[in-house]
Amino acid sequence: MRSKTSLEESECYQKFLKPRGLHYGAGAFLFRNSRMACHLGTLRPKKTGPLSALEMERIRTVVPHLQRVFAVIDERDSLIAERDVLKGLFDSGGAGAVLLDQLGGILAINSPARRAMERNSALEERAGRLCAAKPAEDQKLQEAIRKALDPWLRDAAGEGVLVTQTGKDGEDGPVPLRLVIVPAHGGAKLSPSVSSTAAIVLILDPDAAARIDVGALRRFFSLSRAEAEVAAKIASGLSIAECAEALHLSQHTIRSHVKKLFLKTGTNQQSALVSMLLRAQPPPMSNE
Repeated sequence: MRSKTSLEESECYQKFLKPRGLHYGAGAFLFRNSRMACHLGTLRPKKTGPLSALEMERIRTVVPHLQRVFAVIDERDSLIAERDVLKGLFDSGGAGAVLLDQLGGILAINSPARRAMERNSALEERAGRLCAAKPAEDQKLQEAIRKALDPWLRDAAGEGVLVTQTGKDGEDGPVPLRLVIVPAHGGAKLSPSVSSTAAIVLILDPDAAARIDVGALRRFFSLSRAEAEVAAKIASGLSIAECAEALHLSQHTIRSHVKKLFLKTGTNQQSALVSMLLRAQPPPMSNE
């Protein structure tokens, strides 16, 4: 703390405080980072005397609360910036995705999912919820969503559901949509906030799934042949049980391969894994 003599001899005092009759004061930094600094200060004329003990105590009382306010504001700004970045990644993902809250309501739908729903009437948004057009398929879809939301029933591998649109003669349309419903937190304890994402519905493009290049997956992620085959099935929207049946392996073996895929792709959820695998695919060859 400066002595009285050194204060009165300082350039700040001589050029700013003294011409304005200011002498006594107190202050504290409320917030400081690499971009900005916020300071709270109070100054008074010399003739009024120094701040009393009561006044200093009031400053000491209010400063921590103001520091917390600035910290919360900075954290909010950081979260908003992070949200904008993640929203861009979410919207540009290879797979269609619908985020659901803890009550099963729709929080967000990315662009690939919107396009898939516009092309195919098998799936629709109804009263803020994701529904299949056909009652029997909708029952299966809602049951899969319920399992993904239930902490006692959810399976990080997800549930697979097929939904079909009805053709002109009452028959199923030619290309069904394959949905994979997975818990968003991989079994971790959910936030008490209802607005947090609790489950993800992946809407897989049948044409993209049919073009899965196993060789490209092996080269891109340094996968073994067995891991690449499992990855291709996962990227096509198959569940653990369906992968096991298609590859004639046990579900335990498939789960072991999936854990290795998480490590090699830097993901920890099946929804992120599917999106990563689809985005790693080479673009289709042009006929021109």
